[in-house]
Amino acid sequence: MLDYKCPSCGNNNWNPYGHKTYKGQYRKRWQCSECGKIVKEDKDDIREDNISITNKTSDKLIKLLTKGSFTIEELSNQTGIIPKEVRRIIEDLEDKKYNINYSDNKVELVKELKPGNTQKLNIDYWKGDLIKIGFVSDTHLCSKYERLDELNLIYDVFADERIQIVYHGGNFIEGECRFNKFEIHTIGMTPQVDYFVKNYPKREGILTKFIAGDDHEGWYSQRERIDIGKYTQMQAEESGRKDLEYIGYLECDIPFEGIKGESWMRVMHGGGGTAYALSYTPQKIVECVPLNSEILTKEGWKSYYDLTIGEDVLGFNKDTAECEWGILLHLNKYDNQEVVTYKNDNFIVKCTRNHKWVMLEESRAGANSNCINPTPYNKREIVLKTIDEVINNWRRYRIIQSAPSPSGENYKYYSLEESVDRDNCIDNVLKMSSDQRKSFIYGMMIGEGTLSDNTPVFSQRPNEVLESFRLACFLEGIATGMSRKTTKKLNGEDKVCCRTSLLKKPLRMVSSMEETDTEKTDVWCPTTTLGNWVMRQGNVITITGNSYEGGEKPRILLLGHYHKIDYCYPREVHVIQMGCFKDQCTWMRKKKIQAHIGGGILHMRLAKDGTINRIMPEFITFFNKKFYVGNDKYWIK
Repeated sequence: MLDYKCPSCGNNNWNPYGHKTYKGQYRKRWQCSECGKIVKEDKDDIREDNISITNKTSDKLIKLLTKGSFTIEELSNQTGIIPKEVRRIIEDLEDKKYNINYSDNKVELVKELKPGNTQKLNIDYWKGDLIKIGFVSDTHLCSKYERLDELNLIYDVFADERIQIVYHGGNFIEGECRFNKFEIHTIGMTPQVDYFVKNYPKREGILTKFIAGDDHEGWYSQRERIDIGKYTQMQAEESGRKDLEYIGYLECDIPFEGIKGESWMRVMHGGGGTAYALSYTPQKIVECVPLNSEILTKEGWKSYYDLTIGEDVLGFNKDTAECEWGILLHLNKYDNQEVVTYKNDNFIVKCTRNHKWVMLEESRAGANSNCINPTPYNKREIVLKTIDEVINNWRRYRIIQSAPSPSGENYKYYSLEESVDRDNCIDNVLKMSSDQRKSFIYGMMIGEGTLSDNTPVFSQRPNEVLESFRLACFLEGIATGMSRKTTKKLNGEDKVCCRTSLLKKPLRMVSSMEETDTEKTDVWCPTTTLGNWVMRQGNVITITGNSYEGGEKPRILLLGHYHKIDYCYPREVHVIQMGCFKDQCTWMRKKKIQAHIGGGILHMRLAKDGTINRIMPEFITFFNKKFYVGNDKYWIK
C-alpha cells in the first residue's frame, strides 16, 4: 500500500488498480478512493523520494515560487490550482524541508538559509563547574581522502573520557563541485547524506551537534535550495539515529549559565581564504577600519569618539537596494592592528583583511568569458564579502559604493546671508529633499564642472563646499572618484584644487584592485541594525560592512573550515581551530597547504558569575594515512 497523500485531494486511502509494464519495468498502479487519481509504483514498493515531488502541479508551483514571492491567491491564479490545494502543497514542501519563507502574507522558495541558531546547554551534563566537550570538524565523508578510521578512533577516545557532547564545525560531507568530481566515491545529495548517516561514528551516550558550512554540503543548499542540515537530521532520525543534531547554518551560539551570569561559546565554520599561517586566520576575524574613518549620522559626519549608542546612522538595505536610516548598536575599537590599503583607478580604502564590503555578486549560467559567445552575467546577488576572499574568484564581484538615499525634511531657504554660511553646508545637504539635492548638484556643476574624457569633473578647493557636493552626489546614488589635486601659484601662494570625478556606475570592480601597502594602527568599526554603514575615509565616501565582533564577544570560538589545529587568544577570545579528517587533496597540494588531521577535547571551568575562567584544549592528532599502512602495531587484528 502507498504511504503518502494524494497530490490532488490530500486523501491517504488507495485501492489496487492493476499493473502496467513501463520501459521493461513491472509496476503496480493505485487509485485514490476519493478523487480517482491513478499513480504508479515500482514493484519493489519503493516510496516517493522525500525531496522529489513528481506531480506536474507541484512542479509548476515550485518553479513559480523560485521566481519571487506571491500570495496564495496569486499562486492560484497563475497556476490554475485551487487555493486549498496550493496551501496543502506548500505544507508538503515544508514537511520535506524545502526552504519556504513567509513575509507580508506572501510565500517564496528561497536559497538563502538563516544563519546561526541559539541553544542552551543543560548544566546537568557536567555535574558541577568542570565542563568537558569534544570537537571535530571538516570530516568530508564521501571524499576519497576521508579518514574514517581515525574519526572512529577519536570517538572511542571521547567515549573513554566520558564525553557527552561533541561539536562538529561543518563540512560533514564532501559535496559536489566541478573541481572535486574525480575525488568523491559517492555521487548525489541523498546518497552522500545516507553515507554520512550510515558511517559517521555512533557511541552510546554521545550526542554530536553539527553545523553546516556554505561550501561542500552548502553547495547542495545553493543549487537545490534545500536546508541541507535539517535534511541530514531528518534522514538520520528516519534511520533511527538520535545522536546527530543539527544546530545551525554557518554558526551557532552556545550560552553557559552560571549562578549570577553567563558567557557563551560560538561554533563557526569560517571562510575568506585558507589559513596559510596557524594563528593568522583567527586574528583576521576583527573587521575594522582606521580611526580616521567617519560614519554618516543625521547630524553629519562623526568619528568614533563623537558617537552615541542608539543614534541614527545611514546604511544600505539589501532588499530594496537603497540606503536608509538605521540604529547604532555597538562600537568596537582595537589597538595596533594590521591595516591593508586596497586601490584601483577610482577607489582607495584602508581596512583590516577580514573587513567585509557590500558587493554585487554576478555569475554566468552558461558559457564563460573564454568562449567565443560567452553568456552574459545573468545571476546577481548582494552579499557581504572581504576583498581577499573574492579578488581572484571566477565570479564577478563589485563593491556597491553608493545608492539612492531617503529625502531630508526639506531644506528651507531663508536668506542670502545664510546660504553662504559654509559651516552648515553638510547639515543643509542632509535636510534637502531628493529634488533639492539634484538641483544643488546641477547648479554646482554648471558653476565649477567640466568634462574630461567624457567624464563629468567637479573642481573645487578642499573645503566644506567640496565635502557637501560629494555627500549630495552619494545621497543621490552617484559615486565619486578619488580627487586629483593640482597646485598653482597665485600671488606667490600655492593654491590647491581638487578635481572630483562623477563616475558612471556606483560599483567598483574588485578584481582590478591591488594591495599597495600594510601598516599597524588603531582601528574601529560599528555594529548597526542594517549590518553595514556609510563611511567617509579620506576622499572616498562608500558603503561598507559591520564589525564581526558586535556587542559582547564570545568567550570561546570553535573554528572550522581551515583544516588546521591551533589555539590562540586574540582580543580576549579563546580561538580553537578544530582540525580535519581529510588527507591533503589535489587542490591543497597545488596550494602547498598541509592538512592537520585530528580533533580534541576542551576542558573548561565555569565560575559563579558565568565567566569561563579556566580553559585547556587537548588536541588528539594523527599522521597521514601512509604512516599507519603496513605498521601492525597500530591496528587491532
